[in-house]
Amino acid sequence: MNDAIIVALLKSLKSPELKPGQYQVDEVVTLHIKGNITKDNEELYTPTVQVPQKLLMACLLERLGAIRECTIDIITKAMSDAIRLNESGSTHLGHFLKDYDDAMERVQDVLGNLPKKTRTGKTKVKATVTEVKTVKV
Repeated sequence: MNDAIIVALLKSLKSPELKPGQYQVDEVVTLHIKGNITKDNEELYTPTVQVPQKLLMACLLERLGAIRECTIDIITKAMSDAIRLNESGSTHLGHFLKDYDDAMERVQDVLGNLPKKTRTGKTKVKATVTEVKTVKV
C-alpha cells in the first residue's frame, strides 16, 4: 500500500467510538478509494503556543527589578480576567479593553519579533472510501 492510499484512508474515514475492552481483529477487507490529495508546501509560523508560560513569567519578572511587585499584581489581575473571559466564552475583548485595536496591534508587534518555525504543509483529502463486498462462490 503506498503512502497516498494510507493518507487517503486515514483522512477519509471517521473513527468510531469503541467501548472499553479488547477487540480481536482478523479480517480481509477490500476497499475502493477514489478522490484527490493535495499536499501544500511547508510554511513559516510563529510558535505562540510553544512559549513556556511559567518560564516566560520568570524571565519577565527577573528583568523588571524595582517594578517587579507592581507587575506581579498586574499580571495576576490580567490572568484572572483572561481566565474569566475564556470561561464565559467571550471571543471578542472589545468591550473589555479600553483600546482593543491598540492592544492587539502591540501584541502583533511582539509576536512578529518572535523566531519563526517551519511546519509541514497541510494535507487536504477529498476522497470516498467504500467497502467492496466480495461474493463467495
